[in-house]
Amino acid sequence: MSVWESIEALAGFVYHSGHIEVLRRRREWFERIKPHTALWWVPAGHIPSLQEAQARLAHLRDHGPTPLAFTFTARYAPDSVSIGAAPVLVPEECR
Repeated sequence: MSVWESIEALAGFVYHSGHIEVLRRRREWFERIKPHTALWWVPAGHIPSLQEAQARLAHLRDHGPTPLAFTFTARYAPDSVSIGAAPVLVPEECR
C-alpha cells in the first residue's frame, strides 16, 4: 500500500518504470484475485490504515468503482466525493 500525489504519478511508476517487470511476473507469486487494487483520495497528511485499505477493496468488490474506491480504468476526481464525509464500514473479517 502506498500514497501518491496523483493517479498519473502512480501510473507512471506502475507502468513506466522497472516495476513493470515485477508486475508482469506477479502470477508467479500471487493468486489471481479481482479486483486486487483499489484507489481512493485521502486528505493531505493522512496515512491510511490497513483496515481502511481492506474496507476500500471490499467496497470496490461489492459495489464496483465509486468515488469511495475506484480503479485506474474507472477513475473519479478528488472533488467527486467529500473526503471523510462518507465513511466506509470495515467488514468484520478485516478488523
